[in-house]
Amino acid sequence: VNVDPTNITLMHLRKEHVNQVNRLLCTFVYPNIDVTEAVDIPDHTLIAVYNQHLVIGVAIMDPESMYLAHFMVRPGWEQGGLGKRMLSALITNAPRSRDITLHCSVTNPAMLLYNQFGFKPEQFVSNHYCRYYRLAKESKECRSMVAGYS
Repeated sequence: VNVDPTNITLMHLRKEHVNQVNRLLCTFVYPNIDVTEAVDIPDHTLIAVYNQHLVIGVAIMDPESMYLAHFMVRPGWEQGGLGKRMLSALITNAPRSRDITLHCSVTNPAMLLYNQFGFKPEQFVSNHYCRYYRLAKESKECRSMVAGYS
C-alpha cells in the first residue's frame, strides 16, 4: 500500500480500538486473542492508525517481563517502514535497565527487523508452535521459533 505516512498516527491502545485490534490479531496471528486488558497498560501498547480509523499495526508488551507479546503490521502495509517506526518507539520508551524479549517463527521476515534493532537469537525451539496449534503434517506453516532479547 502506497500512502502518505503523515496519515499514520502512532498512539497507545484505546478502548475504541480494542475490537479492531482483536480482529486483526485473531485473523492474522491466532484465534481467540483478546487484548482488552492491555488498555490498562497504555505505556506498553502502541497501535498505528491510518486516517484516524483503520488499525494497521499493533505492539503490546508485558510491563513486568518486558516480553513483546504481540507485534504485527497489517498484511499489505509491511514495506513502508511502519514496523521499524513502531519498534523504535517501543524501545525508546522502555526502561533502559530491562531487556525486551520476544519470540518469532524462524521463517518470519520480521527477524531481519529485530536483528537491525539488536535483538539476538538466544534459543531455537523445534516444533514450538505444535504445542499451541494443530498443524497438519503437510502444512507449510513453520513449526519452530527463535527466542531473542534486546
